[in-house]
Amino acid sequence: MKIRSLAIRRMPGFENAGFDLTGLSEGLNLIIGPNASGKTTTCHAIRGLLWPEELAGLSPVSLASEWVDGPTAWRLEVEGDKTACQRDGVPADRPPLPPPNLARCFTITVDNLFEDTQTDEALAGNVAREMAGGYDLGALRSAAWMKLSAKHGRKERDELRDRTRAAEGIRARQQELLRQEQELAGLEEQARQSREAQWQLSLVRTAIELLELRRPSPRSRTTWTNRPGPRRRPGRPWKTPPASAARPPCRRRASPSPGSTSSRATWRPFATFRKTFAGSTPNSPTPTRK
Repeated sequence: MKIRSLAIRRMPGFENAGFDLTGLSEGLNLIIGPNASGKTTTCHAIRGLLWPEELAGLSPVSLASEWVDGPTAWRLEVEGDKTACQRDGVPADRPPLPPPNLARCFTITVDNLFEDTQTDEALAGNVAREMAGGYDLGALRSAAWMKLSAKHGRKERDELRDRTRAAEGIRARQQELLRQEQELAGLEEQARQSREAQWQLSLVRTAIELLELRRPSPRSRTTWTNRPGPRRRPGRPWKTPPASAARPPCRRRASPSPGSTSSRATWRPFATFRKTFAGSTPNSPTPTRK
């Protein structure tokens, strides 16, 4: 007989919700899952469906399964202490099976391998060692170097704690440096703008100074006639006029006489020229000083 499907509606450990296994093949079926997922319960359910005596004392129990034996289809059910069997959809007696005392020979679980029996002790040890990753944990626990004191590892623990705190401090300083670096970029931009503004201010000040130099001052507008000072006539020493005296309006250059050989210009006050040219005409020769 080969099982095709299994429905575990209720079993110890699955009182509220069970699970179904469908689509089982005629060959080898491998069930993989974490602890308490139902692997051992599945093995117990299959054994209980074939030999209900194996389920004595378990509660609650509600199982259903489908089997094939050549062209014959079987359906086995267990509900509490009651069992039901159908052959090709018709109620029938249970199929012929070995006696219940041989049930554990056909269904072997990991728990059976760890039982304290004289058979298959080597196999049980190998299975236990492979399940532990290939190590004999019992021998490892009994080793002398594994007997550690309660204070063992405190120094390493304290060192690890100090190193962890130091690493956290370094990370905090790194974050602060990154923040300051970001602020530094903004400060450099402000410094550049400040230098540019200072340069523009210097240009404005220079332009203002140039404008002040080009603008005529009130003192420079004073005419020569309003400036008293010493005056000198040709051939005479310097004479300082009184403070109330004023200079002539201007000084003009007199042309040399027609017969004179001197090329030096003679400067005379405007008042002297005015007296000299009082009786002359525009076409008369320019008089010279006698």
